[in-house]
Amino acid sequence: MNKKDRHELYERYLKNQLDGIALRKFEQELESNELMQRELTLEIELREALSQHSDYSIFKDLVEKAESEYFQKPNRKSWPLGWAAALLALLISTFVWKTQFDLSPDDFFEKNFVPYKAPGLLRGDVTVLDEDLMIGLIRYDERRYVEAIEAFESVIKKDSLNYTAQFLCGVSHMALQNFKNAESILIEQSENQDNIFKDQSHLYLMILYQSDSLTTNDEHVQYHYRQITDPQVKAMADDLR
Repeated sequence: MNKKDRHELYERYLKNQLDGIALRKFEQELESNELMQRELTLEIELREALSQHSDYSIFKDLVEKAESEYFQKPNRKSWPLGWAAALLALLISTFVWKTQFDLSPDDFFEKNFVPYKAPGLLRGDVTVLDEDLMIGLIRYDERRYVEAIEAFESVIKKDSLNYTAQFLCGVSHMALQNFKNAESILIEQSENQDNIFKDQSHLYLMILYQSDSLTTNDEHVQYHYRQITDPQVKAMADDLR
């Protein structure tokens, strides 16, 4: 049985696709074959290590290429076990880092952008709500962002200090991937120390800049990260870095 056949067998075994005679035959072979034991153990450990990170098959290809390059070249001396373990650890950490941070801008936005939940307390007593604000909140909840923006802008014209309308207007632009409009609104929000959505604005700006392909935006990301003081928002920001 060649390596490819063995790994296909491991795949079926780990997915509980072996049964009856095929399962008993595999377990008997595994019991007496040290190579298969090592390979299966490694397969299980890799799956556990990467269970929370992206596509396992990509990492598997990476490991096989490394193995071919460093372990199976003819006339190479065998690497000590410590070096092999170190290389494996490096591969795992590199893969996890890359799957987390080397997403394309579109992929990053898709993975990390979640519309901010509109403040529920503002809708508790609709009699005290500005009609445009109420409409904006409803349309925002329905993810009808174009209409939400129109309503929020009407509120802002009447009340330039309505932070809720301003912030949700910025998030609505961001949901539509109107990044330029979202950026100008959220920057203004983040710079106002009295704004209750200051830290949230910094967080969304981090997502915005990482959803753009310009590498110069890295400095903006780090800047907005440093400005966040709220522990809960900071924890969410940590997941983006």
